[in-house]
Amino acid sequence: MSEACTRIFSFMLDWSAKYSQKIGVTCGVNTDFYEDDISGEELLKWIQAYQSGGISYDTFYHNLEKKEAFPSNWDKGKELDAIERTSNTMFTLSDEKFTSLSNEITRLKKLLNIKDSDEPEEDGTNEENVEE
Repeated sequence: MSEACTRIFSFMLDWSAKYSQKIGVTCGVNTDFYEDDISGEELLKWIQAYQSGGISYDTFYHNLEKKEAFPSNWDKGKELDAIERTSNTMFTLSDEKFTSLSNEITRLKKLLNIKDSDEPEEDGTNEENVEE
């Protein structure tokens, strides 16, 4: 279809008196027939299949690429480089940062009067320590 359109437009330009010199024409037809983006459920299934060893990374990447989940100038090599570059920094907390976050969570729990399920009740007893 693209080739036929290119030939038609080239022929039309050749016959046009306005363009006496040859101008290159290329016509491409959109062949992307996906109507919707990747759903969260579908993405989760692909991730689970990859993590469980059910599919290879090549297959996983191919499926994401088909659904245009990556930028147009992205390729598998760039994705693997990005994964390697960010894998150790994305979710790593230093001991100091972890302690700081833990203390903040504890402070907020006290402020909001939220108790952990294993904390004793205010009277100093919990279900396991109650005598019959």
